[in-house]
Amino acid sequence: MRALTIPLRSIAVLATACCVSPLAAQANLVNNGSFGRGLTGWSMSGGGVDAKVETFDTTGLGASSSFGVNAGKGATGPNPPLILAQSVTVTRAASELYMDLSLDAPAANNDAGTIVVKLGGTEVARKSWGKVPQRVQARDILCVRFVPKLAGRQTLAIEFQRQFQAARGRTPRLWIDNVSLFRTPGPTFCWRGHRRPGQFTLIEVLGVPQTAFGVLVAARPIRATPIQGFDGVLRLDPATVVVFFSAPLDQRGKFRQQLRIPNQLGGLVGVSLFYQPIAFTARPAFGIMHNYGLQR
Repeated sequence: MRALTIPLRSIAVLATACCVSPLAAQANLVNNGSFGRGLTGWSMSGGGVDAKVETFDTTGLGASSSFGVNAGKGATGPNPPLILAQSVTVTRAASELYMDLSLDAPAANNDAGTIVVKLGGTEVARKSWGKVPQRVQARDILCVRFVPKLAGRQTLAIEFQRQFQAARGRTPRLWIDNVSLFRTPGPTFCWRGHRRPGQFTLIEVLGVPQTAFGVLVAARPIRATPIQGFDGVLRLDPATVVVFFSAPLDQRGKFRQQLRIPNQLGGLVGVSLFYQPIAFTARPAFGIMHNYGLQR
């Protein structure tokens, strides 16, 4: 990774962003993706044990409303996966699907569970926790970029799968939070795995092949603000924004980098940090902002 050289014009635009008339927040196509209103907007069907919205620290930044379930077969025989679903309206444009994930396996287990996301019946994302050899508490992020096959009203379905019988207290429990689906003109920035000082983690950027990008970070978000000459909207506070890193995307439109989070950043554990990617093309484009603060 290297420091980003932003054109002087871009610096001037970002510095004066607070003076541009704000828009309403960029629309999340998912209704109640934070589960702050329980299961409002969602339908629930299938199997699993004790499926409900509850207070849990899914993100590692503090407890919030999250959906949890012990996935698997029922005590009386096979059942289908537990499915959360709702209708969303999509276009055939670059889109970003995001959600925070967490797992608590009370003991070793041959299958900790799998989460599969489908749009219009087509799989767009999957997280398989796999076999766990001992008690495990883990967090991750499901973050993908894709173009929907069809435009219009379609069903977004989140499936919680596991082949073995389920029981509360003995079966791994899965949680999700902050489910979002955005149309995005800019790149997608994903921070995968734990974000803890002293640990190695993986960052990934997805976007238009062989284009330059930068990732910005700020201490505070702002209301969605359009910037003249840019696609998308700025969501970072211009007074606190700094450059995290930059690089080119490869011929597949991907960038991946493993990094170690310095131990010296321990004072930031539990503090929200807001990241937003930007593509530097003929017309620069902002991606979607996410809170990737360091986790407890």
